[in-house]
Amino acid sequence: MIIDDSATVRNYHIKLLNSFDGISIEEAEDGMDALEKSFLSVEPIELFLVDVEMPTMDGYAFTKEIRKVDKYKSTPIVMITGKESEENKRVAFESGANLYNIKPMKPEILESYIKLFVLKE
Repeated sequence: MIIDDSATVRNYHIKLLNSFDGISIEEAEDGMDALEKSFLSVEPIELFLVDVEMPTMDGYAFTKEIRKVDKYKSTPIVMITGKESEENKRVAFESGANLYNIKPMKPEILESYIKLFVLKE
């Protein structure tokens, strides 16, 4: 699931992910939207790509909330943000994120995450 309030960023990630066969891509505009869609999803989400700064519910709050849900306790969460500081990294990891990347996400990095977490190659 791609969670970002910017349609441009979501579309960028979708374009990169569309090169993988058999991947279902969900998207959400903010953390609250993502929580609702995660609960309603028939198949569990296998990877969350999460922006930090979003309206309604930011990436940190989303991460804390989704970690309370049994089926998502160990689902990989990658924070993708324009905020490059040690404090932001610390908060991301304390919230439950597994990885922290600066925007824009490099295609080869995203590809390695997909192979590792989703395709399990």
